[in-house]
Amino acid sequence: MGFRFTVLTVLVLGAHSVWGASKVRQLDTKWILDTLHDNNITTIEGLLGKFDKPQLARHLLIYDSDDSLQFASPLSPRVVVYNYDADFIMAFNGEPGSQGYDELEIIKFDHDTWTFHPELISFDPKGLTQPKHNPKPTVCTDCHQKEFRPNWEPYFNWPGLYGSEDDNVNAGYDHPGNVLASGPEFENYKKFVEKKEMQIKEEKGRYRFLPEHPKFRRNEDFNQRVTCLNSKRILRKFANHPLAAKIMTAYGGVGAGEFDLFRLPDELLANASPTSLVDYSRKTEEVLEKARTARVKRLQKATGDKPQGRVRELLEEKVASYNVTYDLPLVTSWRYVFEQVLQIPFRPYSTSRRFDYNMNLGSALDIHNLLKKHEKNKDGTLTLNTKSRGGARPEDDDYEYKCPSNPSNYYRD
Repeated sequence: MGFRFTVLTVLVLGAHSVWGASKVRQLDTKWILDTLHDNNITTIEGLLGKFDKPQLARHLLIYDSDDSLQFASPLSPRVVVYNYDADFIMAFNGEPGSQGYDELEIIKFDHDTWTFHPELISFDPKGLTQPKHNPKPTVCTDCHQKEFRPNWEPYFNWPGLYGSEDDNVNAGYDHPGNVLASGPEFENYKKFVEKKEMQIKEEKGRYRFLPEHPKFRRNEDFNQRVTCLNSKRILRKFANHPLAAKIMTAYGGVGAGEFDLFRLPDELLANASPTSLVDYSRKTEEVLEKARTARVKRLQKATGDKPQGRVRELLEEKVASYNVTYDLPLVTSWRYVFEQVLQIPFRPYSTSRRFDYNMNLGSALDIHNLLKKHEKNKDGTLTLNTKSRGGARPEDDDYEYKCPSNPSNYYRD
């Protein structure tokens, strides 16, 4: 009987299982379009019903979506679904008749060119005609910038998302277990869960299709992945520049991912402004601090109350901003290389809408892994031989998610 059960299990799971390790078919546009066409599906709700549950497991909940074209509220949050490497992201909302209700927004990352690209699938509000696929929508750049990328604030404050203050952990000594379990956002989330459970019971509504996220900290999980991809976007611009190989003489010798700007060859400083590194660092710090303040204000506006967890702890104890303390040397060195040596604006390479460049410890580790194996080309550009997750033992890595060179395969954990 035991042998028979084992055989049946393997037959049922097929390609989705390798020696008991569950594998999930990763999402892509072709699969979605084929599913819509082959099943004559004309609504987003109908499409969601065709997904395998694990495909929707990795998702974020946005209750205040800033300037997004899709409506969001605490009880009807916008849902952002992403696959294992976050190189496929799709978003929809759950409030019938609201702005963007009939739109499925998609962001894909091209691992050959290291660039993000938007797509849009528009559904007929009456559900009478087949959805229309736009592979190159222009309206998306209004929010996601011309140098296209996801909008994502840096660790550990994500205003407008459930779990906005470090996923409700590291909440301070006065919270039981150092976990935030109070405040407006927490109470609203409980109400949303009740709504979702009611949808499951009544078998109607979009939120009923959402299974539990595989990670306790969903925002951090996404943060690790989008940081990886954005680091590649930065390095693509850097590595393709004819001065890249010469600049690499200044790489390393300080913190991970940073340049030792005092080791830059004199010939590269000819076009640099006379602004001293001290002034450059000070101005960068002002930008980081201004961005942190803006995020706090937006968090207060979104919740209707002051911060309750880790952000509150920083404010009340007047501890230096995490971003300013740990990220300043990294941001300063990359800003200087881009803006002063390469003469390229660095601001477009942030994912943050708060204008703070969004480079942090995760960026540093990703950049270091991606740069440490490189080849210098005769034209001065670099060829980056990136290291994938494969073969790396978790205990050897100080960053949980190993930034991959390419997706490992079509079926991933």
